[in-house]
Amino acid sequence: MNFYGEDVVLFCRRGGIYYPTAISGVCLTLARNYGPEPERISDADTVKLGVRYRRDGEGNITVAGRRWLPPKAFAEAIEADGEAWQNVMTFAFGDVVLTRDAAKTRRGEEYFRRQKPVRDAEFSPACGGFYGYINGAADGVYAVRGVLGPMGMIPHFEITLG
Repeated sequence: MNFYGEDVVLFCRRGGIYYPTAISGVCLTLARNYGPEPERISDADTVKLGVRYRRDGEGNITVAGRRWLPPKAFAEAIEADGEAWQNVMTFAFGDVVLTRDAAKTRRGEEYFRRQKPVRDAEFSPACGGFYGYINGAADGVYAVRGVLGPMGMIPHFEITLG
């Protein structure tokens, strides 16, 4: 069994714009809840995402061929250069993750394969922007709820999704 064998697309959210990064070789752990009261938050599915990283000779962390930056540094890089998203990425509360399950629907597959930013303004406010739209259109769509890392001994991030 290959624990780091899943593919996801992370959409890093900054100011109503979601910047995609395809990440291969992640560990996705899903504990589904099929209890009698699925609307209770405490009974919601538990999803953890393990993402490995590498350090270069200068100590920079890279994930999926992009330099990882803390959220505020990522925001500064995007503000300084609108094309920086192609070279940098981050993990932050409110980012969106699409798993392979999302690609099982036509609309989910479209965004799973998307290679350019998505703007909330492309969607009706009534649907809740990009996250509300894609979450209603496909399974396997999660928002980042917590980030632990970068972890040192075994180089990885642990991301909590919900």
